[in-house]
Amino acid sequence: MRCLNMMLCGVAISLQAAAFFTQLLHPSKIVLGAYLVLFASVLCGYELHNPSLSSMLADNFGFLQEPFGRAFFLLLMSTLAASQNSLLLYVLGGVLFVNSIYSVYLPCRYPQFQNVYRANATTDAAQVVQEEVRGYAWANPSSYLHYSNGL
Repeated sequence: MRCLNMMLCGVAISLQAAAFFTQLLHPSKIVLGAYLVLFASVLCGYELHNPSLSSMLADNFGFLQEPFGRAFFLLLMSTLAASQNSLLLYVLGGVLFVNSIYSVYLPCRYPQFQNVYRANATTDAAQVVQEEVRGYAWANPSSYLHYSNGL
């Protein structure tokens, strides 16, 4: 879900940057587009799980840690994208809307997902991956030996 959120944020920023020059005569669309870029940047920064950035964003945007807060934020981003009157941004708004529903469904269906997500919210993603690989290598030494021999 983190990768999907970051990918959608990158698409939103790039589409809005490309649409900026066609909206110069529409100040309201420029303002809504600026909010979309700002919100996408906040969500992308939160999903990166950089320790210093995540702690600052968690203090100021604590609702992103909860599934309903994140879903509402994605819903807000979807309405901002759909209000730009562009086919690609309509599609992006639809995908963001589906993602907001999925952001609520997943923690409600699997409650342990929220605990893991909250536990890793302020740790560096690379550090989490290294710990998982190290734990897997300790638990399965034969697989490590198999891959270390080039097979």
